[in-house]
Amino acid sequence: MTKYFVDSQGNYIGGFDGKGALDTVPVNAIEVPTAPEHGSQTWDGSTWSLHVPEVPSPTITELVKALDKRDRGDSSDWDGIVAKESIKVARL
Repeated sequence: MTKYFVDSQGNYIGGFDGKGALDTVPVNAIEVPTAPEHGSQTWDGSTWSLHVPEVPSPTITELVKALDKRDRGDSSDWDGIVAKESIKVARL
């Protein structure tokens, strides 16, 4: 049966299973009941943190093109960029 471990900051170390596997677990590792769904999650003592995927920011070229289109009456690209960036700000 696989056993899962984190370090003292809650960062996932890994799952260990098989003959002699537990001998390789770091000395100060803390056993937890499950592995995280994503490697960026941390253990807080009772549950894994929420994984929030990063939304890529637009490049300067994309911003300039969207502004140019907006100035010509087509704001669809600009509205999409603003909506995406608003979501990122709301997550803070």
